Amino acid sequence: AGASYDLPALIDIAARHNPQTRIAWEQARQAALAVGMAEATYLPTLTATVIGGVQRVRTPLPDNITGMDAFTTTVNGVVPALLVEWLLFDFGGRKAGVEAAEHTSFAANIAFTGAHQRVIYEVTIAYYRYGAAQARERAAEKALTNSRLIQDAAERRNDQGLGTTVQVAQARQQVAQSNLRLVEARGARRDAYQALLAAMGVSPMTEIMVDDVADRSLPETIAEPTEAMIATALSQRPDVLAAYSRLKTSEASIRAAEAAFRPP
Repeated sequence: AGASYDLPALIDIAARHNPQTRIAWEQARQAALAVGMAEATYLPTLTATVIGGVQRVRTPLPDNITGMDAFTTTVNGVVPALLVEWLLFDFGGRKAGVEAAEHTSFAANIAFTGAHQRVIYEVTIAYYRYGAAQARERAAEKALTNSRLIQDAAERRNDQGLGTTVQVAQARQQVAQSNLRLVEARGARRDAYQALLAAMGVSPMTEIMVDDVADRSLPETIAEPTEAMIATALSQRPDVLAAYSRLKTSEASIRAAEAAFRPP
């Protein structure tokens, strides 16, 4: 409360609280765990079995001097067993499974990076749109102030006999239009603020102060992207890299399926 947040601070909040980044992070963790599970297939399988039982037998006795009509025999025992299995050769099935899991994990990490990039882009766009809405609101307030000054001047001129009622009516109409534009600008500014909160992934009831971008100047020149820059950007796009990793995952899954048809 009371703090003013600039764009990097807003992006930091979004990266930590936006559901998109949290979901992508959990998916990346699950993919990493899947790699460990696939690698564990190279280890031997250890199975421990313990069988225990108790047998109680009651044998009746003929009449005797002891007065006992039966005696009971109880037998118990435990049979432990330990089994070790180690698969040494499987025609590349486990290797293909590990490769598929690694490619899936790589794709999940790229998707995590892509989720961050999307959040950063959305927060940045919403931030500057909110700044533009603030600027339009200030311009509408200034226009309303000027319109009221013109109305006051027109009414004074009319009172002194130097103006006309038409000029006064036009000035009042201009004030009403300026007031309407101000209301629309304030509504647009509130909409832009809610869009910024939505891009950050925080509650719409959150009240924060956002730095004004009015004092920042645009760069004098903007370099046009060349073909090499476009090619580099495409080669580093997370969606393209993730699609390539999914292709490698499918190829490894095919090899694993083919190995399953061979004898163990």
